[in-house]
Amino acid sequence: MDNNVWRWFTGVRDAPGMNSAVRAATEVAGQFRIMSTDPVLLQETNNTVVWLRPEPVVAKVAVRAHSQDEVRLEYAVAVELNELGADIARPMPGTRPVQHAGTGFVVTLWERLEGPDRAPVPPEELAGSLLRLHIALGQTKDRFATVPCDDREGEPHARG
Repeated sequence: MDNNVWRWFTGVRDAPGMNSAVRAATEVAGQFRIMSTDPVLLQETNNTVVWLRPEPVVAKVAVRAHSQDEVRLEYAVAVELNELGADIARPMPGTRPVQHAGTGFVVTLWERLEGPDRAPVPPEELAGSLLRLHIALGQTKDRFATVPCDDREGEPHARG
């Protein structure tokens, strides 16, 4: 579905900062050699979420100052949970949170999960997944893990 049709269908209209959030997402992704030729806005609420189509990558863009530390923390915890084998949406390997110089927005990159939305999950399967998640959370190194966010764009670092 083309972006304009999607916006009409969902009622999403260009809001202040939306185009700059999509631009920030694609530019930051490019630093990690992730090239999006047809980005699709998926969500515009507390943060902007963009599918960097055709790549199987989703960018989360913290467009509000108060949510920038939250997305950094979310990313740090997800990296640790992924290392512990938890069933989560994983941060893109070799990336880190980046503050986009042009907008000040913080961008994180995630693997896009394929599959039907809101597919029914048997209660036992859901319970098992939640149990494994909570066990992994109990094994994290820090209660408040952090990942450095380099304020300079052109210098991506892999998490070591």
